[in-house]
Amino acid sequence: MEYDDAICTGDMVGDTATQISSWWNPSVLTCIGNHDTASYTAGTGYDWTALSMANRDAYYIAPFESNWGITHTSGTSYYYKDYDEAKVRLIVMDAMLYSGTPGAEATAQTAWLENLLTDAITNDLHVLIAIHAPHGGATAVNCSFSRYGQTAMPTQQDCTTPQTVIDTVAAKITGGLNFIGYIVGHMHQDNIWDAENDGEQLMYCVTCAAVGYAPLWAQSDQHRDDKNDAYNVITIDTANTLVKIIRGGGANMDDHMRTRKAICFNYSSGEKVGEVL
Repeated sequence: MEYDDAICTGDMVGDTATQISSWWNPSVLTCIGNHDTASYTAGTGYDWTALSMANRDAYYIAPFESNWGITHTSGTSYYYKDYDEAKVRLIVMDAMLYSGTPGAEATAQTAWLENLLTDAITNDLHVLIAIHAPHGGATAVNCSFSRYGQTAMPTQQDCTTPQTVIDTVAAKITGGLNFIGYIVGHMHQDNIWDAENDGEQLMYCVTCAAVGYAPLWAQSDQHRDDKNDAYNVITIDTANTLVKIIRGGGANMDDHMRTRKAICFNYSSGEKVGEVL
């Protein structure tokens, strides 16, 4: 299979932030997750934002960016990449800059996002955002790629995409932005989330990919063992505003015997237009 890029939507490490350059596949793009910025102390718990933005870059972006073809400002933990032939712009954000009491770095990231979206409108680019966590107010779309019986996203205090980002994107959609949606993780489960229940900002969430530590699957509804991994292949058809999601790996059946094989959405309307069951 030929593909343009691969990305991990966060939590490259567990418990405490650490450098990954000695073992990370340098062709896989990274996105900052809550465990990537954390410091854990037994008996005390987590400080989710212990790692500075500059060190997030140094640990998870700078060692690999020469392989990625991205546009990135040194010292920041966010970047973007344009796929000119496909007319797609991938914007990779750091959700943890909004954790706790957001400061100047969060404000700067939001302003950076707004500028990139404005430029995408001007240059007729369709935008996909990678950010670790879904929005706390999102609702689940009823489909095979959503957890059975779940309607609202559980509140996750350690990480969420803030309303600030949702509002920034919404304003640009009103201004003519072709918005594909968000690719997210964090929840350890599959779901297609609708950020504001209007079909305009879909969030495509994939269950936790690794299978080495069984307790990580506690929130998942997927059949898992050491031979069943999980990942999504996403294809984007900008001519028809379609996003197509194909499940890879063996973890493709849930606790209710529903298979997850492939699904297609029209991202301009939020309509589910096809599904392989």
